[in-house]
Order: sequence, then structure tokens, then C-alpha cells
Amino acid sequence: MKILPLAAVAALITSAAFVSAAENTANLNQSGAGNTANADQSVAGTLNNLIDQTQDGSFNDAQAVQEQENNSSIYQVQNGAYNEAYSYQWSGSDNVASIYQDGAGNEGYTYQLMEYGSSATIRQTGFANTAHTYQAQGSDNSATIEQTGSFHNGSIYQFASFNADASIIQQGQGNAADIDQAGIGHEATIIQAGGMNTANIEQADVGNSALIDQDGWANNATIQQDAWYSEARVYQAGVGNNATIYQTGAYGYGGGHLAITNQQGTLNEVLIIQSGYNETAITTQVGTGNTATIVQ
Repeated sequence: MKILPLAAVAALITSAAFVSAAENTANLNQSGAGNTANADQSVAGTLNNLIDQTQDGSFNDAQAVQEQENNSSIYQVQNGAYNEAYSYQWSGSDNVASIYQDGAGNEGYTYQLMEYGSSATIRQTGFANTAHTYQAQGSDNSATIEQTGSFHNGSIYQFASFNADASIIQQGQGNAADIDQAGIGHEATIIQAGGMNTANIEQADVGNSALIDQDGWANNATIQQDAWYSEARVYQAGVGNNATIYQTGAYGYGGGHLAITNQQGTLNEVLIIQSGYNETAITTQVGTGNTATIVQ
């Protein structure tokens, strides 16, 4: 997984911390191949800034940085192949970071650190695309990855935060989705339509919920929760699906968990393991050759 190290992110953010300006707007339009675009708005306390980067061609690279800003936006649009887009927002509130990529072989990365009420969105159309979002040490943030095509890979990381939402929507074949959340009151949703999809959600701490909905064949879904008062749901429709849910309380203690699985098709398999108290497991299978195991 190609992802920029956090040390490099911090260095890029702090490199321009001594510039003084306010209410700036940066717009860039590029057409061609081999282009590189960089926009930096790293002034503490600036408001309502906008970074707009549009690239049309191949082998393009775009980077945008915003630091300690409120109600600011980063929009990156790339049309072509082998494009990369990076957006960084640090220590602000109500900010928006959006990456739109149309083509093949594109990669999108968004980083939001110590943000409050901010959102990160990556939309990709094509095949062999990769998308990552990273949100840490904030509250009421949201991250969304939408991929249409084939061979996509989407990952969302939310750590040390409160009331964060994460959604991955994939349409096509050979997609993979991964959501990791650690904090309080998080919600994670993965929706996949196609074949050979893989979905994985891991949650820790208190009051989290997870949903995986797969429509296709040869899908695999895994939800692991080490948290109190969390909920997990998996719906699968197709052939050869596999769903696994592990639930324990935070720090190894039990809690009031709920697990629901629904499978329709042939050769499906379900495994639910719950360790604790006040827990409920519900599974429904329709088809031939299905296997369900519940351990409480």
C-alpha cells in the first residue's frame, strides 16, 4: 500500500507555517502530461480559503495543504491516467477535502489531523484506482470513498476521535475495502456491488456501529469489534460468500453487542463469536450448502 509517511505530511504542513496571509484563493488548470501542481495555505487562523486544482492529461501530480483554517475547501479534479492527488488539512474545523479522479491507475490521499466537523471525499471512476483517507484526533468528521470500475482498493483510517463517519461504496469487480476506527460513537459502512469483493471493518472503544452490504459472488466480509455497546450487520447476496464477525468488549471485557447476518445464495458461510454479556446474534441463510456457527 503506497501511502505518504506521516512524518513527510507533518514536514510538508509545518514547512510554510511562517507565511502570513488571509482569505486567499488558489486556482490551477493544467492540460497535458507530466504536470505537477502544489498549493499551500498554511497560515494559522485564516478563514474561508479555497484551493482548486484541475488537471487534464497523464502523469499529473497535485498537492494541497491547509493549516489551522475554518470553512476552507480543497478540490482536486484529475482526468486521465496515472494521476496522483494529495490533500492535507491540519488543526481546523468545518473544512472540506475532495478528490475527483476519472481514468485508470489513479491514486488519491487525504489527511485530516485534529479536525472538527470536517469531511474528506474521494471519488474515482475507472480501474486499478487506489484511495486512502486518514483522520485522527478530531470529532464529528466524515470520510467517504466512492469507486466505480474494476480493481479498486479503498481504505479509511479514523483514530483517537469522536462521532466519526466512514463510508466506502464500490461498484465493479475485484474491489477491496478496509475501514479502521478507534474512538467513541463511530459509524462505518461498506457497500459493494460486483464480484470477488473483500470488505474488512475493525472498530475499537465505545458505541460504534458497522455495516457491510455485498451484492455479487465470491464476496468476503469481516467485522471485528473490540468495543462496548457496538453493533455489526452483514448482508450478502450471491454465491460463495463468507461473513465473519468477532465481538468483544473494550480491553477484553464484555458488552451489549448485536450481530446480524443475512445471506442469500449457495455455499455461504457465517461465523459469529461474541464474548461478553447482553449480546444477541441473528443469522438468516437462504440457499444450499450454507453453514452458520455462533459462539457466545
